[in-house]
Amino acid sequence: MNETKKENTSVDPNLLEIPEELPILPLHGFVFFPGMGFPLQIKNPASKQLIDDILLKDRLLGLVSHKPLEAKQEEVKPENLYSLGIVGYIHKLVKDQEGAYHVLTSGFKKIKTLNYVQETPYLVAKVEVLEQDDEIDKETEALDLNMRTQFKQLAELTKLPAEMTMTVDSLESPYHAAYLVSSQLHLAQKEEQAILEIDSLKDLLKKVTAD
Repeated sequence: MNETKKENTSVDPNLLEIPEELPILPLHGFVFFPGMGFPLQIKNPASKQLIDDILLKDRLLGLVSHKPLEAKQEEVKPENLYSLGIVGYIHKLVKDQEGAYHVLTSGFKKIKTLNYVQETPYLVAKVEVLEQDDEIDKETEALDLNMRTQFKQLAELTKLPAEMTMTVDSLESPYHAAYLVSSQLHLAQKEEQAILEIDSLKDLLKKVTAD
């Protein structure tokens, strides 16, 4: 790979003001959850232009999954995207020798796309930020503990890296713990999207534990 083009790892995205309109990066075959962070490989010219543009601004974008399609479709249309996704922040960009972008991204808030105001050269949508209820009661604590305990047992059976269990244990937010556990369950994309769309923390913890 070539040298890093842009890097900014010191910013806490949670402190940034989310604009009413966000460029939307479609995700194919998986769902990005709040609290997660990993590199995305981007080859599509329109998506690369999106990244170039936001690196000159606030580094914020919407990450929204594309609905599964029977046949391969080159053109991304708003009606084929789920309406609920997350806000992502670009921490680092590296270009490889073939021109692909390797973008280190973290997700931190859920959003709903209200309507699309731009389709070329890339999608831009008006969005609504969906705040999550952080109130914890005894039932929530019990559900959270049960989920983490079950995940430890699953990790031992399936021989997941010990670091994964340690990471789940270290997460203070039950939301983020539930999302990380969900990402390790090898669920279908539709099932992951259904988990992302759950509003209630208790319902989320129950669903992840049941899966």
